[in-house]
Amino acid sequence: MGQYLHRRRVRCITSAALLEMVLTTLRISGLADVASELERRHAARLSMRSRLVLDHGMGVRTVWSKDWLVRRLCSRWSLGLPAARILAGEIELELLGQSLNVIRRRVVEAMLTDRVVACGLAGPDQPRAAGAAAGTTPPASL
Repeated sequence: MGQYLHRRRVRCITSAALLEMVLTTLRISGLADVASELERRHAARLSMRSRLVLDHGMGVRTVWSKDWLVRRLCSRWSLGLPAARILAGEIELELLGQSLNVIRRRVVEAMLTDRVVACGLAGPDQPRAAGAAAGTTPPASL
């Protein structure tokens, strides 16, 4: 698929378009069962995302958005888009795996900081997220 996109000089593709290409490729290759499982997991993740709410404090809540995490990683730590998307995806999976409905923004900010430091993308002396003690990750149930 990479070569196909490169030959056609496609520089940007949405994740939805990429998913459709992967599913089509799997089905053409005789792996319809794998494609079905991938579709099932994707639908489950979308469903879990739709139930997660980010609590910003002071009564402000927003629907979960991985894009918010990506933008935060890019702006706060000057990460490139690919690295930010990878880290945001890891954090999102961690949050979704905890079956929470509401997550406090300060907890997510602390998770971001800890992940960036753990990956060596920022030093431990970099300003931490509000409410986060150095070297600790607050419980995700907050």
